[in-house]
Amino acid sequence: MRKLYSIGEVAKLNNVSIETLRYYDRIGLFTPASVDPTTHYRYYHEKQFFYLDIIKYLKYIDTPLYQIKEIMKKDVAEMLPFLKNKQKKLIKKSRSFDMHKKYLIIVKIKLKNKIC
Repeated sequence: MRKLYSIGEVAKLNNVSIETLRYYDRIGLFTPASVDPTTHYRYYHEKQFFYLDIIKYLKYIDTPLYQIKEIMKKDVAEMLPFLKNKQKKLIKKSRSFDMHKKYLIIVKIKLKNKIC
């Protein structure tokens, strides 16, 4: 089983752009397991894919990169309180969106009644 993947392979396998991987490396968020000293090609270990998934999921829930970088420095047990807090915020946001949808429906009904 192959252990190291080029940046292009990692990009394709994980559905991220090469530019994103280079940027993550530049800011110290997701660094390659190895860099060829001559070509400067980046190589990633397959075990790193797990962490790239975590980064992507945290981005999907609107976590800023600086915060993701701090979270990734912690061990798994230390990540859980952050995730619980993030979950509470998302639930609150979801409730707010639900209220907005209800108000929108009410306004549409009132406007339709006014027109008819």
